[in-house]
Amino acid sequence: LLIPLSLLGFMAHIYHLSGNLFAIFLIQGEWDNQLTFPFRYIALYLYEPKILDYYGLDLVIISVPFIILATIITIRMLFDQDIPREYVIYSLCSLFLIVARNNTNGSLRYMLPIFPFYFVFARLVRSHKWLFRCALFVFLVLQIFYFIAFMRSYSWALT
Repeated sequence: LLIPLSLLGFMAHIYHLSGNLFAIFLIQGEWDNQLTFPFRYIALYLYEPKILDYYGLDLVIISVPFIILATIITIRMLFDQDIPREYVIYSLCSLFLIVARNNTNGSLRYMLPIFPFYFVFARLVRSHKWLFRCALFVFLVLQIFYFIAFMRSYSWALT
């Protein structure tokens, strides 16, 4: 019940600011965020990849591998009986919201609170030292990259 209550609380706050209870949903249309067939945008990107976008470096090149990894982890979660079903359902719903959009803007930011991904990923790499070190290196480099880009006020890094 906390999730719908927090949404309603945020909607009430936005209503107080804007006078429109549904402003948080209307802004998605202004930003051209729409739902689409799952994995459609990713398939289009894999078919015609691009590196540069209007704002500079196109971060889809970073988002797509992580979305694919999250999908693989979620599929793995379906077959692992040790993982609580609530974690699997939460991960499936969260992943659906990421893959059923017409773009990947903010997808890395949306993946952060999906803790079951990290739980299962940790279970997969814990017995492989080289894989653990590789994942640690990749996440460290990404953190430094985004931190520097954010500090230099690159708008593409904020998505």
